[in-house]
Amino acid sequence: MLEEKIISVIEKYNMFSSGGSVTVGLSGGADSVCLTHFLKMNEDRFNIIVSAVHINHMLRGEQAQRDEDFCKGFCEKLGVPLKVFRKDIKSLAERQNIGTEECGRNVRYECFGVQGTDYIATAHTLSDNLESILMNLMRGTGLNGICGIPPVRDNIVRPLIECTREEIEKYNRDNSLGYVEDSSNSTDEYTRNKVRHNVVPELLRINSSLYSNLTKFLDNVNEDRVYLESVSLAALEDCRVKGGFDAGKISALPDALKHRVIALAVKEQAGVTPSRFHILSICSILAGGKVQINGANTVRVRNSVLDFPKHTPDLQWKVDLQIGKNYFPFGEIDLEIKSFDGRIASEKSVLRLDADKFKFRLTARSREPSDSYRIGDRGVTKSLKKLFNELGILPENRCKIPVFTAGERVLGIAGLVPVKEFKISPSTKSVLEVRVKYNDEG
Repeated sequence: MLEEKIISVIEKYNMFSSGGSVTVGLSGGADSVCLTHFLKMNEDRFNIIVSAVHINHMLRGEQAQRDEDFCKGFCEKLGVPLKVFRKDIKSLAERQNIGTEECGRNVRYECFGVQGTDYIATAHTLSDNLESILMNLMRGTGLNGICGIPPVRDNIVRPLIECTREEIEKYNRDNSLGYVEDSSNSTDEYTRNKVRHNVVPELLRINSSLYSNLTKFLDNVNEDRVYLESVSLAALEDCRVKGGFDAGKISALPDALKHRVIALAVKEQAGVTPSRFHILSICSILAGGKVQINGANTVRVRNSVLDFPKHTPDLQWKVDLQIGKNYFPFGEIDLEIKSFDGRIASEKSVLRLDADKFKFRLTARSREPSDSYRIGDRGVTKSLKKLFNELGILPENRCKIPVFTAGERVLGIAGLVPVKEFKISPSTKSVLEVRVKYNDEG
């Protein structure tokens, strides 16, 4: 019986371990009607309190309203509290530049999440699982893709995950439960429908034990997945070093483990799940280099450390300088006029100007995109961006480097010779010494 199968699944995966409140995602279709009814009938068995959520996607006009009205009537008759959301999925999808299926799924889980209940129950079935696995195989997938829809993920539970659509429809007939049919399910407009209507029936004709064999297969591959995940987590911790991960250790791992460790590191540090393409791209820089993933995240290997430098907008700052001690967001700038001691060579964190020639108000500020200047007698004007690249100054540190200006003109940066007009020469009598001390220098 279907009831026994659902109870077995709930107990097998310990879905309602301590009881509590459960919100069911109710579309009005056969699967969610079955799930809502079963859980309501078994509240005492599992020590749960059942409520439901319906999301009107506003995609199918009168049919969408029909589904909403059905859910209201069904829940009222069953004694299940219902919360209804109306979301214009088409407009949301256009604004987010994603498909309506993806947008609808995202919105559903957002609506589930605001309920504040202990568990969210969705009506995914074994039939859904088979379709998802076949679609993943067609697109190209790894182990996770053939492990199917997880029975439990965080507080989301799927009690029907080992039940077929045919078993669910029989349950509804036996319990005189009506439900609504989504007209879009009858067309082959979507890939899932093509698989459901054309591929699965043919597979069942070839092997009528398809679904029972699928359940065994999922048990086997999920055992492997759980083991590999535990080994990968241990390897990730073994590779962890100050500031990131040991790229050499990662590189020495077997490919299957290496790829999983990289995926875990990216998920942890960047909050995204990398594609195989991105994982292989990161493998290619383990000896040194950097790559962009998902358009907004940088992965870098520097000094044998794999890290994820955070891109933050440069802090903009500006300070008018006076003789003596001055402060800027990252340290101090000391100005002092000295007699020329014959030293012309540059010194780290110091800018020296010919004080006899320099009669302007000196300003220190953060860099700007258009900044450039000609260093001393060199015949080439360079942008500060290019200059910072040559000096090996990391992008995240560039806003910390004071750019010294007079009016709109860049005169130089500490550690380099200033522009030609104000550089020190043998005829210099007094020097304006600009010394930078950063907070992290002690």
